[in-house]
Amino acid sequence: MSNPHSEKRTREVASLSKESDDEGRMHKTSHVFQCMQCDLQFQADTVIVSHEGSQEEEEQLVRLRLPEGISPTQRAIAEQMYDHSGKGKTHMTIRTQPLRDEHKELLPHIERLRTMADAIGTAPLESVRRGVDEVYTFLTDQLTPHAQAEEHVLYPTVGRLMGAAEATATMSQEHTAIHRYTQELGALRSHLSNASLSATEEQALRRVLYGLYALVKEHFAKEEEIYLPFLDTHLTAQEALQMFEALEMAAQEAKRSVVH
Repeated sequence: MSNPHSEKRTREVASLSKESDDEGRMHKTSHVFQCMQCDLQFQADTVIVSHEGSQEEEEQLVRLRLPEGISPTQRAIAEQMYDHSGKGKTHMTIRTQPLRDEHKELLPHIERLRTMADAIGTAPLESVRRGVDEVYTFLTDQLTPHAQAEEHVLYPTVGRLMGAAEATATMSQEHTAIHRYTQELGALRSHLSNASLSATEEQALRRVLYGLYALVKEHFAKEEEIYLPFLDTHLTAQEALQMFEALEMAAQEAKRSVVH
């Protein structure tokens, strides 16, 4: 059954002009789609193929023209909007692939936590200052909004489907620990304005950076090995689309509340 509420949030804006081949068996066409709540508009280029000896036509996707710099979640919204339009199918088969892709985009920044910890006590202090500023900005501007969106959308979805709201309690506790580490790193940054770091300050920086690295890596692994496969098998395509829309809105709201 279609979801009327979802139809109000996502709609086809227009079908653009069609072009035909010389024999009239293949027609090129384009459709413009818009997600009104997640501020996303894109174009789908398709071909309509008329099979010889049959009155049936088949519409095939050529490509999605997506805005530059969109997130994996926004890409998933676009793909699933097109899938649900009834005009054809994209090739996305794993419901939670956008979340896995987002983790891949975040991992180089997570690795930076470890390399910065390795550099404490050996790299020049100015290099340490820049590196700590870099990882702290990543934590506050990217990882924290990602975690807040999961708390508001992903984990309640898992709890509902499992029939146990406490199913992700451990994951929420890890988010709390990551937040505390981030706050501690923010406090330690103030000491980096000094001419040098004491052995105690160096030890504290290493502890926080290594702690964050280990905790976030383990956290991502749990999500990808336990919770995302569960969602892959229990979410319908429509539910996945609604979840991605809600995740994107929650992440954007969290980013707007970041204070520097």
